[in-house]
Amino acid sequence: LVSGTREGETVSMAVYNDKGYYGVKKGIVYSFPCECRNGDWSVKEGLDLSDFARTKLRETEKELLEEREAARELVENAMKRSLSAASTSTSLTVSESDASVSTSLETNPLRLMSRI
Repeated sequence: LVSGTREGETVSMAVYNDKGYYGVKKGIVYSFPCECRNGDWSVKEGLDLSDFARTKLRETEKELLEEREAARELVENAMKRSLSAASTSTSLTVSESDASVSTSLETNPLRLMSRI
């Protein structure tokens, strides 16, 4: 999409929702109607959505939030097992990178999933 979209053209792009577009919860990656100009993209706001489209937005949002929570639980359980196994040894050393994993959970759960 470096070349941009034509006037009036809309593309669907998965973007980090930092503004609550279309009432979707902030903080998740979601596919929104976008246009691209001069190397930048923007979400097309204010489109008139049908009841069907609004229902699908809510269903997809719910699924994404459930998936995020399931991933969070998976990572937290793996971390607990890892720490539990390590605590049975004579000494436990937590490296700086391990400590950053737990603090990164809220900001980037996908990064954590790649560590498992």
